[in-house]
Amino acid sequence: MFTRGMPKMPVTHGEAKQFLMAVREALVTGQQVQEALDALRPHAAGLDAVSCVDVLERAACLGDLVVLQQVWEMLSPFAYPSWALALALRCGHENCARWLLMQGVDLLGDPDPQVRRDIAMPVHDGVYTRFDLVRSSPTLFLNLMDQTVSTEVFEEFTGNEQLAGSAYSFSTNLQNTCDVVYKLAATGLFDATVFDDIYRACVVRAWHSIRHASQRDDVTADICFDLATKLLELYHTKQIGSSIIEHVMGSLVVPRADKRVVRFVCQQMPSAFLSRLTALTWLQADVDLVTEMVPYLLPSTSVVHNATLLCVLAKNGKIAQLKQVGIWANSFDEKSFDDAILAASQEGYAEAASWLLGRKQELFLPTSTDDFLDSFLI
Repeated sequence: MFTRGMPKMPVTHGEAKQFLMAVREALVTGQQVQEALDALRPHAAGLDAVSCVDVLERAACLGDLVVLQQVWEMLSPFAYPSWALALALRCGHENCARWLLMQGVDLLGDPDPQVRRDIAMPVHDGVYTRFDLVRSSPTLFLNLMDQTVSTEVFEEFTGNEQLAGSAYSFSTNLQNTCDVVYKLAATGLFDATVFDDIYRACVVRAWHSIRHASQRDDVTADICFDLATKLLELYHTKQIGSSIIEHVMGSLVVPRADKRVVRFVCQQMPSAFLSRLTALTWLQADVDLVTEMVPYLLPSTSVVHNATLLCVLAKNGKIAQLKQVGIWANSFDEKSFDDAILAASQEGYAEAASWLLGRKQELFLPTSTDDFLDSFLI
């Protein structure tokens, strides 16, 4: 006989265990779900924390909001609802994902070891997070390619999602996933950190999809870059997210990155490319890549960054690209041209040096009185 304060007995055997197994199966097949939940309800208080989270995650994948709400009402609070949100997004279940967000579920939240610890000893946090990074992880955003819970949104099922019970898998459609993510982001349901990390996960998914020529998937890249472009629009127009977005964009420019990735950075945030060009000697040395990106660039607010590009082009005698960049308005100072002229001269590119000198005189030498009068009289 139990007394007040004694731990509850976990549901691990007998009839109650069969009810739990039946719920897991029903949530995957979508068959007899209500009956299974009704049978388990009298035993809900004895479920351990891991089993509760597993049931919630399966319900999020099923995509029936009424079922998800019943599971929430029956088993909450949960030790870790964040992966359930990630799975709802992965499966493209907008109503379920929106509802979870409105319950305060944080995609990058930490597990709570206090939940149902009177039933069973808490498990390691990594069991719940699958060792993905979360908001409190000290290395979040340090390495662009690190796996976070947001990464899971854009992945397919692997057959290892289950926390307990048998494996399960649901169909996914990346386009639907991205559409749902955008709708929820546009309504402000993600805080800045989650928005930034969803953006990072999205562009990294695109990066990986075209990384290897033998496994190139431009369709996936198209979908992810389209979402990333729309998220950037929210960042610029609605100030959703933080400056981490600029860090993410710059970090995409790495050696051997596909040119399509670099082109995306140049088109969407040219200042990030120019900043990286100033900082990275390997990028300055990759003249073919820099030259190819010029048509997609716009001037940075940093004269130093603009001047770096000017010098790289001058040093390598890229006269056509020099003429494209050199006419950028209000983007250079006299020193920018002096350094570029010197670089072109030292490498023997007289035509480039001559053009740069002429451009410098147009911009910085004062118009003489006679020239002014001639222009006026004409």
